[in-house]
Amino acid sequence: MKKLLFIMVFVLSFNAKAQILAWNFGAEVKGNERTSLSTYTDPNLEISILSRGPGIGAEKATLSFASAFPVNLTKEEAVKAGAYYQFTVRAKEGYQFSIEALDVVLRVQPNAPKVYRWMYSTDGIKFAKLGKDDVKIKATVNNGLPQATLDLSSYEELKNIASSQTIVFRLYAWGGTEGSRENGFRIGKSNASTNALSISGKVIKQK
Repeated sequence: MKKLLFIMVFVLSFNAKAQILAWNFGAEVKGNERTSLSTYTDPNLEISILSRGPGIGAEKATLSFASAFPVNLTKEEAVKAGAYYQFTVRAKEGYQFSIEALDVVLRVQPNAPKVYRWMYSTDGIKFAKLGKDDVKIKATVNNGLPQATLDLSSYEELKNIASSQTIVFRLYAWGGTEGSRENGFRIGKSNASTNALSISGKVIKQK
């Protein structure tokens, strides 16, 4: 029985998704930094840069990467306005990666967008939707609310990505009610045990 239990634990551990990129915002972070470098990066990945689209403005918010969002009523308006957060994933020379899951904590103010959607691109130009549906924010929580894990294991275009290719992720948000106050839609907060944003997957030598 003990031997069987050991084998089960080993198998589960072996199959567990490994973190390959993450952002954890410490006490020194003001929230309105122009960009944010990944605070954990797999040794065989390039450091990733978290940035903002042209349609959102930086704002201060501790332990977060923060922005004030305009009132875009639809996803199409948000895309046209450039209301998004963005980061990239790229392997170092001689390595390849596969992405299996994405986790994010969102800190949303009362007048901020209440709907969001992750998208990705393999060429930096054409973006495809991730997940089955747009995601509706369930609650506005100042300390941030962990969102349901986005399972990416079935996306063939996110598997075995060579070092010559960069994958671009964007988080679009829309449906705000006020464009000048309490309209912060932020990635965060972080704490000692929870990253604000993290990517799970595998990084191996290029075949």
